[in-house]
Amino acid sequence: PRSTRARAADRARPARDQCGASRYGVAVLGALVALAAFAVMEPVTYAAHRWVMHGPATRLHRSHHLHVARGVVPRVEANDAFPVACSVVVLVALAAGYRVAGLGLLVPACVGVTAYGAAYLLVHDVVIHRRWIPARRRGVPPRAWSRLADAHLRHHLGGGEPYGMRSEEHTSELQSRF
Repeated sequence: PRSTRARAADRARPARDQCGASRYGVAVLGALVALAAFAVMEPVTYAAHRWVMHGPATRLHRSHHLHVARGVVPRVEANDAFPVACSVVVLVALAAGYRVAGLGLLVPACVGVTAYGAAYLLVHDVVIHRRWIPARRRGVPPRAWSRLADAHLRHHLGGGEPYGMRSEEHTSELQSRF
């Protein structure tokens, strides 16, 4: 039998996973992977918007631009196929992260991608386009978001830049074109 002192020393050590890494180290690594995935999603979204949605998938994405041009705020539009398709990819990656040995970092990566998707939904669809808000409460986007909303409106009017969610820095460049 182990002595009381040996058992106390075991409790004082951080718990380790099967690979020998401490739980705290794994948690920190997971958080860093989630944050990195969140950050990487902005250029990925920019590229998908510019070269897929305004390229071969224009037919689906056009529904979004037409609704904005007409001043219509639909609950569902053909453009919603893009986030649905992305969520299917994330679900498959999440399942692989849980089930396949060695792919565990896919789980926090999927958390970061999902957090970005939630932020995009909130900023783009709720704040800027006022979707899923009762018609009587829609009004204009909050003042804090006005630069981003202006840049996004210019994208809808001109069909070009900005393609990303954090593209308000292009506003002065775009104002010179309109």
